[in-house]
Amino acid sequence: MIISSTGGFIMGYAISYFDDIAAFQPVINGVGGNLVAIYASRLSTALHRTSEQGSVPFWAPKKWFQYLLHTFSGKANPESKTAVILAVMAVPGHLLFYFVITRVKIYNNTMNLATMTPSFIVFYTSVAILQVVLLLLICYWLVHLTWRKNMNPDNVCIPYLTAIGDLLGTAFLAICFYALYLAGEERLKTS
Repeated sequence: MIISSTGGFIMGYAISYFDDIAAFQPVINGVGGNLVAIYASRLSTALHRTSEQGSVPFWAPKKWFQYLLHTFSGKANPESKTAVILAVMAVPGHLLFYFVITRVKIYNNTMNLATMTPSFIVFYTSVAILQVVLLLLICYWLVHLTWRKNMNPDNVCIPYLTAIGDLLGTAFLAICFYALYLAGEERLKTS
């Protein structure tokens, strides 16, 4: 509840300065949340296949810093390739939704030209990828933690991960708009 409320507070603050943020917020939060839910489910399935709930599987990282390495490149992690694919899928997914949003806004004659600049597209895509990568890292750690605590990761992790995804997505999107505004893109600010 606190995680979601914090995201809502950030969104309320950001939308008072940048009204175009409202069109991009559901996309960044939805894509990130869906991708991390897929990864959590696949990790949970791998844990169910390879070990008893409450025990440490043979392929789990033994030290905290190994989670960073094993999420995307660990040979022991049976789902490391899935994490890479999901992270890469964020790019075309976000670009597709970006072009849909811009076409709808052009059709409705509500387009802000500042959101069509290459710098906006690069910043937006960068924060979207950063959100997904961080969510996948958090997911890998959280799924293993809940498994060791004898809880089913499918039931416990996905609500937390989607809430964290909403918080990160909203915060990163606000940072994106604010950074571009500070860099001189004054057309982003609500008039």
